[in-house]
Amino acid sequence: MIFGRFTVHYLVPRFSLERLAVHASLLAGSSFLGSVFLARSVFATNQDMAFLVICIGFSLAGLGSSFLGPTFMAAANTRSKHPASVVIGHIGVANIILAFILKWVVAWTAQATSLTIGLLIPGILLLTVPFFAKALKSV
Repeated sequence: MIFGRFTVHYLVPRFSLERLAVHASLLAGSSFLGSVFLARSVFATNQDMAFLVICIGFSLAGLGSSFLGPTFMAAANTRSKHPASVVIGHIGVANIILAFILKWVVAWTAQATSLTIGLLIPGILLLTVPFFAKALKSV
């Protein structure tokens, strides 16, 4: 994730942040979901390969989603009439509440079904980011 945050500014002159967010989130979500399913299918025959596949999937998901948080924070700050500290505070509170709830949902889903099904939730959520990318037009 650090690599993505520190190198995204090289892509900004060529592409808009909206376009980068759409493509990065689709890459992150699809690679994450693909690696989860591939690791699940390979796990029975080769556990080391399954671990390598899931590590690559998590790495690509982290790379693709690394700059999304700060980018949406900048968009919220640009669109709001409130000072930046208030916007950051509001988003921070919402983030903490949503993360708390989502952790419970993923944990209950994984316990009731399997870890593979539980990991579908973050992957699907990454695939929904393009629906919110219009907020980045002003950034």
